[in-house]
Amino acid sequence: MTGPIVIKSYQNGITLVLNDNASFEEILGAVKMKFQNAEKFFKNARLSVTFEGKKLSDDEKGAIIDAIEKYGSMEVFCVMEKDENMDLIIDAIASKKDHDDAVNNAVFRRGNVRSGQEIVCDEGIIIVGDVHSGARIESGGNIVVLGELKGTAIAGAGNNTDTFVVAMSMDPVQIQIGDVLARNTDRDNMSSMQKGEVNPQIATVYEDRILIEPLLKSKNTH
Repeated sequence: MTGPIVIKSYQNGITLVLNDNASFEEILGAVKMKFQNAEKFFKNARLSVTFEGKKLSDDEKGAIIDAIEKYGSMEVFCVMEKDENMDLIIDAIASKKDHDDAVNNAVFRRGNVRSGQEIVCDEGIIIVGDVHSGARIESGGNIVVLGELKGTAIAGAGNNTDTFVVAMSMDPVQIQIGDVLARNTDRDNMSSMQKGEVNPQIATVYEDRILIEPLLKSKNTH
């Protein structure tokens, strides 16, 4: 790799491969130049950005995202480190016939939701981070947590039991879908089909219970 950055496109966004030997100033300058030159291509786009290669601080990542949005005339809705599971989750959700708009029509929030914090929205929501115990997420649509879900998740507020909750790690204090409620200690109303360390998981309503099962088929399944 000779230049400061390489840009790779994929279905859900772009990946920035950063040269370990380049300074942050060189990387930021290359970002400004490349996205300014490709502004017509990216204009009004809404994409996720994944970082690979050189490790950056949160402030440095923020400066790069600001430059991408400014010089590329686009919106970055999601920022994450390279993780193949992230792409698999987005693709798995988007490919579901009954939930093909679950990602496109969702509100994105970057960062952890800490104890005592509450997020309420009418649309579906995608959290790029963890939901800590003591935090509460309420959505009129679906909830996707690209991290650990340990707090309270309420999807389909208004009695919509056709919604779902997805998390990379599913261990909520309380989960509710429509009018079906289950607590972590309430095993009579929460049916789990997990076997071993399976991530991520999806929670849906099945026969008036919260059913939690793997979102992705195991590689060992034939």
